[in-house]
Amino acid sequence: MTHDELRDHNFTKLVFDAVRPVIVAEHEYQQRHGRDEEYIPEEHGFYLTRAGNRLATLLTHCEQLAHAVLFLTNYRETSSTQRAGITRAKHIRYGMESYIVRTQTLYDLVLKLVDAVFHLTNADAQCRHSTIVQNLRLKRTQVPKLLSRLQKKLTSFRTSRNKIIHRGGYQEEDLYRLELYTELEESYRRAGEAIPPDLAFLPEAKREKIREVVRKRKAEFTRFNSSVFQLVSDVLDGLYGHFVEEERRLRPIGSKVPNKANPVDAKSRAAD
Repeated sequence: MTHDELRDHNFTKLVFDAVRPVIVAEHEYQQRHGRDEEYIPEEHGFYLTRAGNRLATLLTHCEQLAHAVLFLTNYRETSSTQRAGITRAKHIRYGMESYIVRTQTLYDLVLKLVDAVFHLTNADAQCRHSTIVQNLRLKRTQVPKLLSRLQKKLTSFRTSRNKIIHRGGYQEEDLYRLELYTELEESYRRAGEAIPPDLAFLPEAKREKIREVVRKRKAEFTRFNSSVFQLVSDVLDGLYGHFVEEERRLRPIGSKVPNKANPVDAKSRAAD
């Protein structure tokens, strides 16, 4: 599963089609009253906008997880990076730590989306696992089970994330050795001195360690992304019917919207 496939998911298309009229109405309102005037939709519009916003943020985050693999392997040394002291080792650590922290943020974003789709209206700080899965409306669905599967998968990096946040960074022997090689080499460069003969192996040893670390982490992160995106897709599958149900419930009484302008009805009937 890829992040592009999440963008093509039926749930994604459903939500974005449904929220489009609200975005158009907001734009037209601000054209008439000025962009400083806040557009306040009725509850139906609020529901669609909130679900759309949270889905868009989740999809962007998934894309960033995919991009993290590219950033890890894509590095170009320039005079600017040299002046700033940005070495390949620092670039790798930054990329790895950023990726690991983001894996844990993903679950928070999924919980916020679930909260929006079920129209629980919890504050962001209250969108915790226990709060969401213990909600009586969710407990009668398969969504808590889907969330638990995703949460279990994401625990693979929980310990590493905690070390980054609370213990001074990601801990790995290969990365430690790469940073040692780098700092030794950089110390001579900054001093304008040649590397001593007994350390002549240092540049090649550093390059080999870079290849080793990047190869291992690229493979690991790519596999992890694929598995996690599939679990996110499963959650979106589980949310589809509940979004249709909630959208209909909140739709203004007496509104008769043609199928062309009401993709929720059109798509739900097609699914039936």
